[in-house]
Amino acid sequence: LSLIFGVLSSSAHLNPSTMMSPSHADTPSRTMSPSKSTVGGANMKRSIAALQEESRRQNGRLATVEGTVDGLVQSTKQGENGFRDAITALQERLEKQMREIHEEHQHRFSLQVAENKRLLVHLNAQKAEMQALQKRIVALEDRVTFLEAEIGDDDHVQGAGDSDFQSGNL
Repeated sequence: LSLIFGVLSSSAHLNPSTMMSPSHADTPSRTMSPSKSTVGGANMKRSIAALQEESRRQNGRLATVEGTVDGLVQSTKQGENGFRDAITALQERLEKQMREIHEEHQHRFSLQVAENKRLLVHLNAQKAEMQALQKRIVALEDRVTFLEAEIGDDDHVQGAGDSDFQSGNL
């Protein structure tokens, strides 16, 4: 209704003096002359035609606006789908990279564990060898001490010189 009243008030074809006010609607048409009633009827027909034309123009504008809105809605949906696809692709790529990084770290960790085990075995072997050598050194030191004591007793008895023992000519 506001559209119709707006069209009525904005229409240049309408003459406010030809329109009937609510107070004149109940009065008999005897106050109007026959020539005025045909002029009023013609004005009314022009007003109705103007309203119909304005209604058609507004319907055309409405259809244009609806088409534009539908296009914008469709573009928005396509944009949302495009963004959703891009985000999904990015998420999948990041997940793939994270899996690859995780697998690489697991591989490096297993290599490091294997290297640690190898080094531990080597270290234990070195310790065992060192302990064996220390035992042998202690045994040799004991033997040298024993031999020195024995040679020392023999030197007094036989008179052999310590110079041969010290020079390594034994």
